[in-house]
Amino acid sequence: MEKKEAVKIAKEFFTHYPKSDALFVTKDGQVFFTENDATNHARSLDPKKIEFETVLRGFVEDELTDEQKAAAEVAKKEAAPKKTANEKTVSKKAAPEKAPTELPKTKAADKEAAGNK
Repeated sequence: MEKKEAVKIAKEFFTHYPKSDALFVTKDGQVFFTENDATNHARSLDPKKIEFETVLRGFVEDELTDEQKAAAEVAKKEAAPKKTANEKTVSKKAAPEKAPTELPKTKAADKEAAGNK
């Protein structure tokens, strides 16, 4: 597979997977997110000649159409974690809790204190 074909395939995948920075395309057109998976698949195609193309998002984004860029933005927003009503936004770091200056009293300590009176 030529690099040009791999880039064409990767363009579509990048619009649907906004968190991926690299894709690996084997000579049969299969797309993988990890190099290891692409290597294993390529080995199954031809154990003597392991081939795949690595396509980086930055390279592809320069060649995207406006429509593809818009679709990528929508997918990126949908993939972003959403805050729930129970989550609080903290603007400052929480101060560490101070250690108690006095240990809590036990029942034995209460009895001893009562006997000393």
